[in-house]
Amino acid sequence: MALYVVQSRTMFRKNKEELTDLQKILKPNEIGRDFDNVKAMFHEAGVDLVSAFDQVVTNSPDSTIVTLDVGCGTGSSIEHFLRVMGNRENLRNKALNTIGIDRNPLPHRIPDGILEGKDFRTQFMSADAHNLPLANESIHFGYSVALMRYCSDPLRVLEEGYRVLKPGGIMLWLLGGFTDISTYPHQDTIFKNTPGGQSFQEYFGEDDDHSTLACTKDPNLQFAGFPYILSFNFPNLRIRAVDKFRSHKVYRKQAP
Repeated sequence: MALYVVQSRTMFRKNKEELTDLQKILKPNEIGRDFDNVKAMFHEAGVDLVSAFDQVVTNSPDSTIVTLDVGCGTGSSIEHFLRVMGNRENLRNKALNTIGIDRNPLPHRIPDGILEGKDFRTQFMSADAHNLPLANESIHFGYSVALMRYCSDPLRVLEEGYRVLKPGGIMLWLLGGFTDISTYPHQDTIFKNTPGGQSFQEYFGEDDDHSTLACTKDPNLQFAGFPYILSFNFPNLRIRAVDKFRSHKVYRKQAP
């Protein structure tokens, strides 16, 4: 995974009270995407992130809703998510917990003296998306932005995301169009022939170069893992018009 470091004018709001404590601490060139950025990016890729979250909250009988950002980078996005979404009316008497995971989340690197007195309610973990340090069926709602291109085995990452989802939970993966998921074998074939894979759907918005891979965990399906392994890479592949080659990563089915 990578630490996403971008400069965005949307971070510097006229009303500084809208910024989280974490965003106030970070230097301008350290601020990652906030939740408004993430929401807009998913909208461009065909999915309403807020509506998906509302659906999970409405359908869950649990008193606490747990949200995960895989590849959280600076962590400002998931922390901002907590501040914005925690006051939504449909949460009613439910609590909202947030978790940010990255190989090197920036909050872990901020000196304790700077953190003193700051109200960070998000739990940040330094971990790999291929092996999430989370229990089975422990997450209600999750999202990830442009992570797959940095993963050696994206199908393993999808498997981990599915594993930690609660039945009825939703996980959204924002893909960089033709670069993030191998479709050799074709993506649809992979999902249709994989236990649990029927829960995945791909959505396209106005931006043809990006899409959202959405997974809603069917309570009636048992997931046994993706039976595909990384075979080899085409690091210089630049074919964008041929649907069969939408990634430079090529997978083959494991031997029984």
